[in-house]
Amino acid sequence: MSALASAGRPARPLPTRDGCQPPTAMDQPLAIRAEHQRGHTVVTVAGNIGIITAPQLREQLHALAARGRPLVVDLDAVTFLSAAGLRVLATAATRAVAHGGRLHVACGRYQIRRLFLLTGLHHQIPLSHTVAEALAALPPVPAPPGGTAAGLT
Repeated sequence: MSALASAGRPARPLPTRDGCQPPTAMDQPLAIRAEHQRGHTVVTVAGNIGIITAPQLREQLHALAARGRPLVVDLDAVTFLSAAGLRVLATAATRAVAHGGRLHVACGRYQIRRLFLLTGLHHQIPLSHTVAEALAALPPVPAPPGGTAAGLT
């Protein structure tokens, strides 16, 4: 049978022996890690940022944005970014500014960068190719006492 079903829609993948559909990129869990680098909070995100996982990212970013520290969000390991994910980034950027901070995105992936350009979000959130480039664009901030990322997940 061809890749198109008889109704002109793409054929669904065949179920596995246990009757489940094979995993897709949309099924990837979201991993979020935050750490301090050169006095800034760097949030590394990996996986799918969709309607199901966006609230998890929102919770983490909004809490970090409320601290008033500059944030760099690394999206290089993000495999999917929906409108819900873009909205989370936009509201976190607004929240960061309201608390005296700033949010900057680092991502070298063409597909993610293109979303920022097509939506105009790059006007609200500075976009760099790498975390190092994003950190260099931010003013220096003293590290927290002890230099650890206590309380960050």
